[in-house]
Amino acid sequence: LPSTGCYRPPMPSWMCRRCQRLFDERAADGRCALDGGELVELAAPQVEDEHTDRVYDEKYRVGRVIGRGGMGCVHEATNLRLEQPVAIKFFSPLSGATSGLTPGGGQERFRREAVTTVRLRHANVVEVLDYAIDPDGTQYIVMERLEGSPLDEALVRGGLTVGRALEILDLVLKAVEYAHGQGVIHRDLKPGNVFLAQIAGRKTVKVLDFGIARIAELATI
Repeated sequence: LPSTGCYRPPMPSWMCRRCQRLFDERAADGRCALDGGELVELAAPQVEDEHTDRVYDEKYRVGRVIGRGGMGCVHEATNLRLEQPVAIKFFSPLSGATSGLTPGGGQERFRREAVTTVRLRHANVVEVLDYAIDPDGTQYIVMERLEGSPLDEALVRGGLTVGRALEILDLVLKAVEYAHGQGVIHRDLKPGNVFLAQIAGRKTVKVLDFGIARIAELATI
């Protein structure tokens, strides 16, 4: 969509009610290892939902679900006019994901993700192509479609060599430095928001999910 990029991992089964971090397994004490929040079980993952096979804005044909985050689900899709593969993230918060937010706060956070990310044109930041609200109220973000997996999954599968870890860190820092230069502070940088992508056979890194980012001139630091 992920949260947010475009990949095909096993979808998580548990979510921290407090920080919305997703987990594949439930901890023995039923608490998030990060902040101690309660873990809640998610519904069984689906490869199809109400968006599958629909066409939005007369140009985006939606395919199967390929990712799931606290605030939305990610589908593979095609821009029919350009015959371009894309990913579409629909606003579809999980139960408890918007707790603590003001009414409409979830939708505003979703919109802010699109508006913030589209101003960032960098090789190591996921590219946002479009944002829209369908006449039926469906909110969605169109992004570049990526092949690969998030960093947190790579760590679970067996970790990284020191050299590879330094390569990833270098690219993440370049993305963050660029974002800061544009006045954007990510505020949620973690392995789940770092995507290890393959583009034209070349390994690269994409920083995802600027949903809780702040524009520096508006932020209290």
